[in-house]
Amino acid sequence: MPFTLLRNGLYTERYTDHLREYLEDGEIMGAAGNGGISAASRQDYAAAAAAAILQDERGDRTYELGGPAFGLPQLARVICEVTGAKVTYRDLPAKEYAHELHGAGLDEATARFVAAVDASIARGELETSSADLTSLLGGGCYGSRRGRARGTRRLARSAASWRSQQERRWLRSQRPMPPGRCPKT
Repeated sequence: MPFTLLRNGLYTERYTDHLREYLEDGEIMGAAGNGGISAASRQDYAAAAAAAILQDERGDRTYELGGPAFGLPQLARVICEVTGAKVTYRDLPAKEYAHELHGAGLDEATARFVAAVDASIARGELETSSADLTSLLGGGCYGSRRGRARGTRRLARSAASWRSQQERRWLRSQRPMPPGRCPKT
């Protein structure tokens, strides 16, 4: 039986969805060291899956999918540059990271799993040099300088949106609202 196998890297949303927490805490905590993460968006993985199925007529193919690699220290720097807020990366040993996650409310098994994923990142197991994602998305998307900045721009838009919301809240708190007028949320 012919097959097409897609091996997706991590989703960028695994990190961008936590942007508010990073900004509020002032840190990204993990056990990934300086390891690279070849992440891409769910949207890009979905488009690549559709392209793989449509163009791979003979089957029996495995695609290694992932975007340009970044590390968590680099992610913290980008958040700082975009938002102006101080965010650092705090690297912990995997066991200590699992303990912190458990203390923050994750069940023990999930905390160990998340710490194990970060340990895999530290060992370089979630970084790929494959051009399969770029190829399936029509070339250039991740291969060009402009394409490599795509994930950073998505992060920047999320960060700018968060900062804008925070500034609006602050401004509303500094001036009284006219009687009978409710602040917009």
